[in-house]
Amino acid sequence: MFYEAQRSGKLPSNNRIQWRSDSALNDRGNNGEDLTGGWYDAGDHVKFNFPMAASTTLLTWGLLEFKDAYNASAELDHMYDCIKWPLDYLLKCHVSKYEYYVQVGDGGQDHSYWGRPENMTMPRPAFMITQSSPGSDVAGETAATFAAGYLAFHNKST
Repeated sequence: MFYEAQRSGKLPSNNRIQWRSDSALNDRGNNGEDLTGGWYDAGDHVKFNFPMAASTTLLTWGLLEFKDAYNASAELDHMYDCIKWPLDYLLKCHVSKYEYYVQVGDGGQDHSYWGRPENMTMPRPAFMITQSSPGSDVAGETAATFAAGYLAFHNKST
């Protein structure tokens, strides 16, 4: 449920965190791309794709290894929802063959704000990696996340 509390964007009807509502609905890329969704990082309101991708990879690997336990505890559907949320967001961030948004929000401004994400009003700039401004660490971790996500959803019914 921790990851559900970290959700950014338009929350689904099955939201189990009663004190959370929609937030950061205007997150956009430099050319107006929709960057809503994903998870906030570390109790603040910036979305950093590297830790988000790493967390998603780890959670997905756990699902692949221990699917029977998630099923036995009646948490399997929640786990699929949990990993689908950031996977959908990370897909949105990959806006072209050589452009991938890796952060939304400014840490300095964000850390000066002590409030709910639903009430944020500060600017939320978006930062990307490109061929001329690379970031192989975040690109590689995102690739791992997509590979793990493929395995999880490809084998969902088995």
